[in-house]
Amino acid sequence: MKPALILKLPPAAAVLGVNAVPVLGWLRETWTAETAMLLYYLETVAVLLLAGVLVRLAVPAADARGIPIAAKRNKLVRDYWLVMGGFAFVIGVFLAVMLLLFRGIAVPWAAVGAAMVVIVALQLFAYGWEAYRLRPLDMADAETLISRDMGRIAILHLGVLFGVFLAAFRTEWFVWPFLVLKTIVDIGTILDPALSGLRATGVLAARPAPGDDR
Repeated sequence: MKPALILKLPPAAAVLGVNAVPVLGWLRETWTAETAMLLYYLETVAVLLLAGVLVRLAVPAADARGIPIAAKRNKLVRDYWLVMGGFAFVIGVFLAVMLLLFRGIAVPWAAVGAAMVVIVALQLFAYGWEAYRLRPLDMADAETLISRDMGRIAILHLGVLFGVFLAAFRTEWFVWPFLVLKTIVDIGTILDPALSGLRATGVLAARPAPGDDR
C-alpha cells in the first residue's frame, strides 16, 4: 500500500465513525429521522468551525518566500465563516421551526448532546491529523480546502432541507439515501480528492515522500 493512501486512512476512519453515529441510532430505532437530521446539521456546523481553524493553524504567517500572508489567510477564514455561518443560521432557524413548531418533535437533547461529543471528538482527530500532516499549507491549498468544505456544507444543508419535506410523507425516503450518499461523499473526498474536484496534488493529497515515484 502506498504511503499516500496509508496517511489518508486515519481521517477516513474518523469520518466513517462520524457517519456511523446517526446510522446506529437509526438502526436501533433509538432516534427518529428528525433527530438524525438534527445531528447532521450540528455536525455540519462543527465542520464549518473546524475547517476555518485548520486553515488558521496550518497556514503560516508568511509564505516560502517570506512574504506576509497572515492578513490574506485571516480574511479567507473570516469570509468563509461569515458566508457559511449565515447559511447555517438560516437552515438552523428553518429546522427549529419545522421540527419544534410544525411537527412538534420531542428532541432527545441528552442523547443528541452525547452523540455530538463523540462526533466532535472524531472530527477533531480527523482535522487535527490533516493539520499536522499537511502543515504548512500555502494559500492555494487553503483555498482548495475551503472550497471543498463550502460545497460539502451546501450539499448537506440542501439535503436536510429536502429531507424535512420527504420525512413528512415517509421518513426512510430521506434517511437511507442520504446516509449512503453522505458517507460516500465524505470518505471519497479524503481517499480520492478528484471526487470533489480537488487537484491531485491539492490539500488532501499527501506530500511526496523522499523516493516516492509520484
